[in-house]
Amino acid sequence: MKRSIVPAAFSFLLIIGASPPEAFAFDASAKPAISVDPGGTPDVNAGVDLSRLHGNRSYVESLSKVVDQLSNLRSAVGDVLGDTPDLVDFGFQTGTRSLIVYWSGDPQASVLDDIAQPASDRGLGLVIALRKTSRAQLDAAEAEVAANLPTYRKNGIDVQAYGGFSADFDGLKMTVNGKPSASKLQPDVAQSLQSAASVPVSITYADMRPAGGKYDDGPPFYAGGLMVGTGGKICTNGFGVVYGASVYRFLSARHCTATPYKTETGTYSYGSIVQAGTGTNGAAVFSGKGSEYVFNGSYVGNPTTTRLLTQRDPNLNTVGTPVCQEGGNSGERCGTIRQIALNWDDGYGSAIKINYVTSGSSAIIAASGDSGGPVISLHTEGRAWAVGILQAIQNSTETGCNIRYPSGNACADNFFFTNVDVALVGLTSYGIDYY
Repeated sequence: MKRSIVPAAFSFLLIIGASPPEAFAFDASAKPAISVDPGGTPDVNAGVDLSRLHGNRSYVESLSKVVDQLSNLRSAVGDVLGDTPDLVDFGFQTGTRSLIVYWSGDPQASVLDDIAQPASDRGLGLVIALRKTSRAQLDAAEAEVAANLPTYRKNGIDVQAYGGFSADFDGLKMTVNGKPSASKLQPDVAQSLQSAASVPVSITYADMRPAGGKYDDGPPFYAGGLMVGTGGKICTNGFGVVYGASVYRFLSARHCTATPYKTETGTYSYGSIVQAGTGTNGAAVFSGKGSEYVFNGSYVGNPTTTRLLTQRDPNLNTVGTPVCQEGGNSGERCGTIRQIALNWDDGYGSAIKINYVTSGSSAIIAASGDSGGPVISLHTEGRAWAVGILQAIQNSTETGCNIRYPSGNACADNFFFTNVDVALVGLTSYGIDYY
């Protein structure tokens, strides 16, 4: 049955942050600056050429090199700051080659001088984003939501995702299942949360669905292949994993249960589910033999280009990090991490931890059928770093998708993924198969 077009998200903000700065063309030679953002939500895509973020691999690779530099600076700044309660989190503004330090409380000149020095030494920028909500307050608000989930659901409020840290909002973000017409529920929920946790609350009403899609692969299966299951349901195989020292399998999303899955031509079977996470990991291990390669191409034809998976990306939980997903249905599509560590109930166990990625524009970057597929960062010499397993999309449409299986499928300018660390939790003796 053809799905209806999902309405755009309706957002209700108790506190509206400052407008983000206008993006400008990426210039690796531009001299970075040390600045303070009083609004607390600087645009992580400032300076990024969004038209080149989707489909220009060399450009994405150049941004990944900047991420490496900023990651080094983050470690140095973290050493200076230690365990100070005023540090909320870090972020990357790759287009300006700047590290974002999200800071609560009053910034002290001595502290700013101390962390500005390592940035200056490296020729990198530093943005101090002043936030009203501390890390401790965020954690308390998230715990409050978790404790009250049964009550919310009893009252007909289906909280789909909540918590974590957002680059775009100074406070707690929640996604509630529903349409704009359900907005009458918002003030009550928001006021309840704000009264309990004393933090700003942003509630978005949206349809958040699993993204549960290359075409004729054979074992060992490269990550990113299209898995066609019973009833024509599609998913994507994820990273190869190693059990013990010599048993090779692969990961996908645990909601991909339409087994047995086969290649599009039906020539090869991806095997059966060996182990599915029931806790917070959201992943499943399939018996098909995986590998250390990841497909690296579009949805057109039968792509054969690949990248070697060489390591875990250390920045998989940092807002502003550019990442790409290699879904079997939509092919290589890229965006930027905007929010981390949301809690999402996929309906197959405990709520799982997911990160949120957007295109920063109206560009489509994921589709139904991409579920389970690899989320990676692109690096030179045909290398890829493991970031996570794709789980879902939000506020999807059925127009302009440009995907392999257009009939009855939906696409979106965003996706959610489980990072590889979380995906492996509880899967004893399994590790990602790196080259």
